[in-house]
Amino acid sequence: MVADTGETTTGSGPNVVLSIQTGQPNTCRWQAASTGSFKRGAWDCALDSRVELTSTPEAFHIMERLEARRDGKLVFERAHTQIIPRELM
Repeated sequence: MVADTGETTTGSGPNVVLSIQTGQPNTCRWQAASTGSFKRGAWDCALDSRVELTSTPEAFHIMERLEARRDGKLVFERAHTQIIPRELM
């Protein structure tokens, strides 16, 4: 708790999971997630974010997601996927 404002903050992360199968480089998966919440009086909001990176022989694939909640209800979400060619590799 922040004594001057009465705000309580909590969170976790980044929580990271990495996996790969021996000898199979395109099975590599990198995932990270993070959460944060902020409360003061009747004010209650939270953020959840995630990112995942995978690949194919031709490209890297990145998926990002953000969710915002107010009083436990989803008020905003955005997901973005990007494919980056594996040039010069």
